[in-house]
This record gives sequence, C-alpha cells and structure tokens, in this order.
Amino acid sequence: MCGRYTATWSGTQFAETFGVQGSLFENYNVAPTQFAPVVIQPGFNREILDAKWGLLPRWVDKPADFRASMFNARAETLTEKASFKRPFKTQRCLVPASGFYEWVEEGGVKQPYYIHPKDGELLAFAGLWERWQGEDDVIYSYTVITTEANETMQGLHSRMPVILPVETFSDWLRDNSDPDDLLELLHPYEGDLETYPVHRRVGRTRENDAGLIDRLELAVPF
Repeated sequence: MCGRYTATWSGTQFAETFGVQGSLFENYNVAPTQFAPVVIQPGFNREILDAKWGLLPRWVDKPADFRASMFNARAETLTEKASFKRPFKTQRCLVPASGFYEWVEEGGVKQPYYIHPKDGELLAFAGLWERWQGEDDVIYSYTVITTEANETMQGLHSRMPVILPVETFSDWLRDNSDPDDLLELLHPYEGDLETYPVHRRVGRTRENDAGLIDRLELAVPF
C-alpha cells in the first residue's frame, strides 16, 4: 500500500532522472486527493502532468459522487479491473517521489515510518493516469501501482509501491510496449531502502515541512 509519500527535488536532479524540465518542488506529505506532478509520454517526448492522486475513471458521471478509493492499483489485477485495464494499455506514468510513509500499530498506536533510498536518489513509482472530460471541466488523475513487500518492507506492511529503475522508464512509458513485458516490471524493489520512525503528525494532511522526515527515537525501537 502507498497512502502518503514525499516529493522533494531540485530542478537539475529531476531533469537528469526523468528527462523533463522541472523546477524545485517540495512536498513532504503528498496525500490522496491532492495534486502532484507525474511524468507521461503521450508522443515522442515526456511531459509533466499535474494530476489528482486517486484515479477517476472516464466513465464516471459525477466526480463529486464517486467514492471509490483508487489511489492504489494492485499489480496482480491490472488486467482484470475495468478502471485500470484501459489506462494500463495506453496511459502509464511515472510518479516521482523521494520516499514514502507506512504505519505500523505498536501498543495500540499507529506509528508512521519513513522509507527512502539509502543513496538519496529519486524514486519513480509505476502509475496509471486518466483524463476525465465533463461539459465544462477536465480532471487529470493518477494511481500508484503496488506489489508484494520486499524483505525490507515486510516488517511494516505486506504491500509496497512498485519502484521502477531508470533503465525501464522508456519501456514503461512507451505506447507500443508489450503488456506481458510490462507486467514483468511490477515486482518488489530490489534496491537498498532505509526505514525509520517519524513523528505522528505526518498523519495530518495539513502538516507539510522537512521535519516530518526527521528520525524519531522510540523508547522501544521497531
């Protein structure tokens, strides 16, 4: 599962990693229903799309009445779920991130943990995007694909976001990629991740500052 993540980078770091131009962006608490940048490739060139986290299927009549939680999509059922089948074929995206949060119940309290690459590099979650068209409005949205947890994550949660290595970006974004080959990319992350506890105020979506990812010293470490 991926229900909160961070997205902090410099323009140079972003351009080098994703092959698009982007300015400094700092969000230490990206939450569902918020807007965040994703990288798409509708033609030959990659573009940045500002989209709402939580996929809104194009067949929905009234977005305000749509209550399904589609901020995550399970890799195992992408080709089965009606909301994800078509975007998986033609509208895949990269979701730039610096790290993500997961909660663990400890002593009756849900303790958040921050998970990020040990080398400080940016992450790219595998995602799907959608375009909803109304009479007077257009809404772009996205979802983060999840898979089984890797060894590092297993003590925190049974699921984790699919993290794509840089060398797979082009295959993931390209229109004519083979679906079976794409499914092979949706496996647990093989790189080195660091996890540590952080302050519980990250659970409040209005909180958004660098202190959210400061390491918290627990009396009884996880």
